[in-house]
Amino acid sequence: MKKTGIGLIIVLLAATTMITSCKKYQYGPALSIHSPKTRLVNSWTLTKAIDSSGTDITDNFTSFDLILSKAGGAQMNIEFTVLGVPFNMSTVGTWTLQNKNMDIRFDYDQNIYDGTSTILKLKKDELWLLNEDGSEVHFVPKV
Repeated sequence: MKKTGIGLIIVLLAATTMITSCKKYQYGPALSIHSPKTRLVNSWTLTKAIDSSGTDITDNFTSFDLILSKAGGAQMNIEFTVLGVPFNMSTVGTWTLQNKNMDIRFDYDQNIYDGTSTILKLKKDELWLLNEDGSEVHFVPKV
């Protein structure tokens, strides 16, 4: 009986270690039945933006929508203010997964917005990206 109990504990510890080591993205999920591409395809809206120094700049954005299609199309629509001056920006392009699905590459018509972002968190209802400039953006599906 004691050997069975010890064996069961060892199996449970091994399974726990394997599941937590499967965690692909820094903030999760630990495991998903949906592919990264399936989870990315959505109309996303910004919930949080942090600049490279760690300052929350979410309030600078009136709106920030990111639309990712199954066919690899991308559309970004942003309304923001800089020093109290409002700006609108909209561009279309493509997205691809890279680096074993750890990164997402954007190639927009307006090349200034091109870049590769590291995926920090990717759930069906949550997307966190770390941009090349060190800024971080968090999205949820647009309702």
